[in-house]
Amino acid sequence: MSFETNRSGALLWHTSTLFDAGAVCHGFSTRPGGVSPAPWDSLNLGVGRGDTAENVQENFRRFCAAVGADVDRMVVTHQVHQDDVRIATSADAGKGLDRERDYDVDGLITNERGLPLVIHSADCIPVLLHDPVKHIEICTDIAHDYYRKSDRAAQLRWLQKAQEPPTLPGEKEKRQYAEQM
Repeated sequence: MSFETNRSGALLWHTSTLFDAGAVCHGFSTRPGGVSPAPWDSLNLGVGRGDTAENVQENFRRFCAAVGADVDRMVVTHQVHQDDVRIATSADAGKGLDRERDYDVDGLITNERGLPLVIHSADCIPVLLHDPVKHIEICTDIAHDYYRKSDRAAQLRWLQKAQEPPTLPGEKEKRQYAEQM
């Protein structure tokens, strides 16, 4: 897999060259370019890790502006090293940063365009999958202890969820109506 390094002022991030340009807005953050002081220098995107909420929000604003994502629509995970996954919708926009999160999951799946999915990874492997036909995006991480049963179960659950047709508001009713005809 090949990555490109991108720069906007002091901010640096990586993007995968596997995605067609514009197919999926994404970025893998690095440390430079934020406002957080030591020991979080400088682009700290970790909510609840000791830095001020204002610093973290400004760092997210800068990162999202650089990668072209809407900071107000982000859906942020809370890493728990479990196999739970959430299908994110526009109702989740802002959760984990501006709004309280009502879930604890390592994986997010969406088929809504313009809904940025955010994970945190330190010693875990970030995973971003994109289905250009179904417009499904999966964003998750795999724990460094990849022999754990929960990680194998998580991988299977995420792939199973990706195979299910996502249901947008009103789609279920449309399918039921079409089946009755």
